[in-house]
Amino acid sequence: MTTELKPEGCQTLVYDREVHPHQCQKKPVVWRDGKNYCRIHDLKYIRGKQVAAKEQQDKEMVANHARWDRSNARNAATEGLTLEELRRVTPDMVRAANEMYETLLAFDKYFMTNYPADIRLRISAEKMDEVLAKVKGAK
Repeated sequence: MTTELKPEGCQTLVYDREVHPHQCQKKPVVWRDGKNYCRIHDLKYIRGKQVAAKEQQDKEMVANHARWDRSNARNAATEGLTLEELRRVTPDMVRAANEMYETLLAFDKYFMTNYPADIRLRISAEKMDEVLAKVKGAK
């Protein structure tokens, strides 16, 4: 069964509750590729919404990964500590740990692109000692 599309209407077949498709009843407002489309079925509008949704999804994914990384670092930092030890954590310790985390991320990004592996290991170990000394000093 074929559906005849009226040239004055939106040229999209839609399915409502029926099994058979019928022509969209919306008023056409855009003419693209030789066909009329309503605002809902306009191909450029649909593509724009898809691109915007993808960009939003990518932003949320980046934010989620950063949150997960911070959570994993926090979990690794508190692994093996008792509840009493965790209660003694001060805001200065938290600031120092956050600074250490951000510093390590920045150094990792910088060194991974600018230095060979053997130098990266030596410099990273030296910086790690420096940051750990700061954290121990905040206790």
